[in-house]
Amino acid sequence: KPTLESTIVKREDIPLRHGDTFNQGKHGTTGHFTASNGDIVLLVTERNGTYQEHVQGWTPEYVYRWISQNSTTPESKKGKALQVSENIHLYSRETKRQHNCKFEYQGRFKLDSFEQVTRNTVNSHGLPKTYHPMYCRLVRA
Repeated sequence: KPTLESTIVKREDIPLRHGDTFNQGKHGTTGHFTASNGDIVLLVTERNGTYQEHVQGWTPEYVYRWISQNSTTPESKKGKALQVSENIHLYSRETKRQHNCKFEYQGRFKLDSFEQVTRNTVNSHGLPKTYHPMYCRLVRA
């Protein structure tokens, strides 16, 4: 069984580290799930041009700035869980372009603050699409 001390892990091993078994439907593509010992957030630090004005990553104060997925809003189930969680386990990787790219464990965090912003963009078919991500500040717990 992998431990939290192992810092570089495959997506399939992350639930095991937190008392769950891997389930492709629950853990296969999601960026946030709840485990027996806290909330798990999986981040990709490389972003396309959608959020260029808000850089994701570490600040000089060792705060992690994170742009949530569109489904994570302050009113959503995931957004509410993150707002009250004192135990957010953060994993990150640079890109999702590489097949089987592994995540690096960053440690335990809590949500310090967030701002919900509406972003309008165009989907792959040229149709307008609106996003409502949360711009979050995660601080070490």
